Amino acid sequence: MTPTEIKAVIAKLEQAKIDLALGTKTASVSYDGKSVSFTQTDMGKINALIAELTAKLTGRPARRGFQFQF
Repeated sequence: MTPTEIKAVIAKLEQAKIDLALGTKTASVSYDGKSVSFTQTDMGKINALIAELTAKLTGRPARRGFQFQF
């Protein structure tokens, strides 16, 4: 995928997050010959895909969350 294509997919994913937050039951995004549908419970998957594509775009590894243990 070209950087322009990656940016377009990220924009679609961001719009899917907005749609889901506003109460749409499902949001679909098509890219690279694939079609993916998300529900409100998939917000984490959307964020992970955005991070993965952003990492491809910037050439840096995706940042992962961290957890404190006591």
